Amino acid sequence: MDQVPDMSDSNNPQVHFPPEQAREQAALVAYLNFLKQHGALPGQLEKRQLMLNALCTHLSGIEVSGQAYREAVDNWLETVEKSKWPSCLAMVREYFPFWTQNVKEIARLASEADGIDLEQAQWQSLEGDFSVIWRQMEQTRLSQQEMAYLDNYRHALQMAYLDEKLVDTRVKLAKLLLVRLKNTSNRIPRVYRKAVDATVPVFQLKEMRWLFIEVVREFFYFWKQS
Repeated sequence: MDQVPDMSDSNNPQVHFPPEQAREQAALVAYLNFLKQHGALPGQLEKRQLMLNALCTHLSGIEVSGQAYREAVDNWLETVEKSKWPSCLAMVREYFPFWTQNVKEIARLASEADGIDLEQAQWQSLEGDFSVIWRQMEQTRLSQQEMAYLDNYRHALQMAYLDEKLVDTRVKLAKLLLVRLKNTSNRIPRVYRKAVDATVPVFQLKEMRWLFIEVVREFFYFWKQS
């Protein structure tokens, strides 16, 4: 990450940032170059550049940490139409290691078959009245196997001595995601990430969005074991 890749040819969108956004500029150039090396088309590069131009105004001058990045992303999402959140979330997940200059994580993205989502084909964004969606989730019947995922997750939480009300909330959030995943038998991480990204827009409160993201990171390992 010491050298900024050359993005000067006509197939790449031009990147222009003020001097105080040097980190964001270097990260964006490196990210776009990375995508191009993995087969991204000019239109795909331009789409990401336009979104990241807006995000980078929120990143300028903040602490380089996951917490600060998440808060900046949340602030930016408040300005974005919710139907576009799934694509935005997929992109900011990919961009993060370039912004933090995490070479090992970038190498991991390059080595994983589904590490980069060029087309960003998304599930329908989950929007609407949260209480209605929550009630529908609670009434949905799961298969025996799906119930086993939740039971194993609940047991792990209880072993961590978490408060029982918090355990119940986390298990319900995991069930909400399982309901979204009911129509797929594919167990690859990209499918899981897409379901997560398409579910996040239903949460109005930032704290609930953060808790949901925390839960789905934990729950992935239980869902994957099938």
